[in-house]
Amino acid sequence: MIRTIQTLILLTVATINSTQAADFVITINGVSQEIDLAQEVNLILPDQTSLKVTLHQKEYLRFSGDLFSFEHKSNVRPSRQDLGDGIFQTIIVTPLGTGLIVQEYTQMNPINLIDLMLNEVTKEEVDYGYKYSEKTVTEKVDGITFKGKQAVTSYPGEEWIRSVLAYGKKDKGVLILTFIEKENYESEKLLIEDLWKSIKIDLKP
Repeated sequence: MIRTIQTLILLTVATINSTQAADFVITINGVSQEIDLAQEVNLILPDQTSLKVTLHQKEYLRFSGDLFSFEHKSNVRPSRQDLGDGIFQTIIVTPLGTGLIVQEYTQMNPINLIDLMLNEVTKEEVDYGYKYSEKTVTEKVDGITFKGKQAVTSYPGEEWIRSVLAYGKKDKGVLILTFIEKENYESEKLLIEDLWKSIKIDLKP
């Protein structure tokens, strides 16, 4: 099996998530108490008032970059990095390898990078002997149209669907890569669908 770029991303994100603490601390009137999600704790205030406190997390959270924002399920965590040269990258990858990468370009329009990105994430599989097919795709969101291409690579027992789309103006823009294995499509597609349903773009000066 070829280990493509999303596999490397998955391992990195899994390592990060495994080291993050799950505990929270709630403070009321100067009194602090450690608490986990959905756990009920009894908090005693200085005046001896007793409070029952439960911490819940919203089902969806909104993540914001400099040029975009979108909603995602609270059980996944975006990771954002500064790649330098005015490029910022946000990644979400699930344990099954489904994921999305959103790249913000603050010094150039990324529309001409679609073929380069698609080639980068499929070339190892193509070289190995995977079948390759490609088609033009668009996504209309937030009053604008993302244009790009979708590639399907297949090998006995494995089939990946990857899409690269971009939108830009002058020296700014957003490029989006999504990837999902066909076997996991029905159970994992919500991550990608949520992105396209909720994304908002702001390329104002």
